[in-house]
Amino acid sequence: MEDEDLRTLVERARGGDPSAADAIVRRVGGRIRAGIRRRLGPELRRRLETEDLFQSAIMQSLADLDGLEYRGDAAFLGWLETIATRQVAMAVRKNRAARR
Repeated sequence: MEDEDLRTLVERARGGDPSAADAIVRRVGGRIRAGIRRRLGPELRRRLETEDLFQSAIMQSLADLDGLEYRGDAAFLGWLETIATRQVAMAVRKNRAARR
């Protein structure tokens, strides 16, 4: 399965194949986690869990696969990073509101 391209994995995951969804996470997870950590910065990482935000972003992206028009690997990764960025922004707002 590691030899399959992302397009094929996305199509399979869209069809409900959990092994394809797992393969996508294995393939791009490190990059998405790193982006989340970078966006949080050291202070927020003490209060917010990178892994929780990653899981939330992955769940959201898998739920939204039906609406995705695959336009290449770079666009797909950008789409995932956008979802992760939104998850971080929502968590930061929620954290700040809770601290008031």
